[in-house]
Amino acid sequence: MLGRLALASIALAGATWVAGCESLSADSITLNFEAPDYQLGGQTGSLIPGCGVAPLSAEGQSVPVGRSLAVFYAQDCPELAAEGRLPLSGVVGDAQQLELVPITDTTYLLQSAQSLPAGDYQLELPAGGSELRVTDAEPAVPSVFGSLSSATAECSEVLRFTLALDDAALALAPLARFELRMDGGAPQLWVDYGALRIEQDAAGERGVLELPRCTAQGCLSDGSHQLELRVSVAGQSPAPEPSLLDFDVCPLPESDQEGVSEKSCALGAPRGTHSTHRLGWLGLLLGLGWRRRSQRAHSVDPLEESDRT
Repeated sequence: MLGRLALASIALAGATWVAGCESLSADSITLNFEAPDYQLGGQTGSLIPGCGVAPLSAEGQSVPVGRSLAVFYAQDCPELAAEGRLPLSGVVGDAQQLELVPITDTTYLLQSAQSLPAGDYQLELPAGGSELRVTDAEPAVPSVFGSLSSATAECSEVLRFTLALDDAALALAPLARFELRMDGGAPQLWVDYGALRIEQDAAGERGVLELPRCTAQGCLSDGSHQLELRVSVAGQSPAPEPSLLDFDVCPLPESDQEGVSEKSCALGAPRGTHSTHRLGWLGLLLGLGWRRRSQRAHSVDPLEESDRT
């Protein structure tokens, strides 16, 4: 009986959340569950092609002289990747075959057999060619890849950061991938290879990186946080040193908090409530299952009743 009452109580809590999720908020929940880790949830700020070179290379951003010409994404064309080579034509006269060196399961580095001179090249693809540009620059991978700073002007649901790029970092940006660690958590993909958004202002070239304050897994809490930025450059070593940035997240206005709460009710849990909501759903399902078993146990089958008589 005690077990049934406990299940019924949990089911009632779950049903209350389903019937009126607005009645629950982070402040009204008294159970002490550990909040889920903040997860970025994937690529931000740029679109990765299903079959083609990375966005910066496709936009005409050049790479330094060397063997590494571009990053190639082959999620939608595994047959091209299976061949292992792609033809390249340009200032060298005779067409060359670029080797596809695996970086991940669907991402490859386009690498030539020897260092190519500066100039414009044409990567030959069945769906159309793609121009690749090489400059005279031969920069080494910088020990620190740009200068990271917070650029969020006001309290916002999207946090904005900028990465001031010197000549070396700018030249290697088409081959660079960016990961973050928030408050010492697990590394997460921030911007994939060759997909950094670059803007120009009076101070020079800057990479723009944006971070949603809330995701389906949780929200960044008010107050101080530490962001660790890690950069890897395809075909280059060693990797730059990680950059650390301390920044503050301001409290959202009361009206915005209500909006986030309503959205979270429909799409996901705000920070600190995810585990509680899952418990409510589990309790609701268990409670309904116990109720159905109880009804079956107390119901009488008409055929069995006729047999008894």
